[in-house]
Amino acid sequence: MSPMPAAKTRYKMQHLEQRTGVNRETIRFYIHEGLLPEPERTSRNMAWYSERHVELVKLIRQLQEREFLPLRAIKALIHDTDDYEFTPRQKEVFALISERLGTGLASPETSAPLKKTRDRLGYSQAEMDELCRLGVIQAEGGALSALDVEILTQWAKLRRSVLSAERGVTSEDLGIVMSAVDYLFSREVRFFVQKLSDLADKEAELILTEVIPGVNRLFALMHERKVRSFASQFGRSEKASAE
Repeated sequence: MSPMPAAKTRYKMQHLEQRTGVNRETIRFYIHEGLLPEPERTSRNMAWYSERHVELVKLIRQLQEREFLPLRAIKALIHDTDDYEFTPRQKEVFALISERLGTGLASPETSAPLKKTRDRLGYSQAEMDELCRLGVIQAEGGALSALDVEILTQWAKLRRSVLSAERGVTSEDLGIVMSAVDYLFSREVRFFVQKLSDLADKEAELILTEVIPGVNRLFALMHERKVRSFASQFGRSEKASAE
């Protein structure tokens, strides 16, 4: 006789809190934002959570605390990779990328004081707080990474151009860029899972030296072409009208 299949493990909210170390208010927020599936409800006041909830809550916290990803990016990543499992080799490649690019933590060699950078570039503390909330920068312990400083420098240049506060442009408008980056990144992860499952060591190195810089450059070039194409249509239209 075949053995009976093991019953699915189910948890009440208090047990889910214990398993994950995350409080119920945060878990309910994750569900509301679409990061977690709804629990199984057997009555109006009884909800059951699965092992999948445990895994996802732990993953979300890890991506927030170790990789400093905003919830918007985590949601895109979870939904686009939910049906995939990374191979051991792919995990090794991710570890290599993390080692070479750094974890995102500001270190003494590459960091800059937040307050000094803020004052030098002309940001208010409220603006810095908003940029942190949006996930544009990731200030740690009063310090900024070199990457964060470059992002702030570029945004400051744009603010001094026509994208000024006087025209109503705020940090919230960077959401356009963040959404594009989140979408591109989620598709990159899907592509990696589907196409690059058995990279050799030399090929993994090329991800860092060729692929990442190349994709960044392609994105910039294609964006420029879109702008040129859009603008040229107006030029042709006005010329035709004049004739």
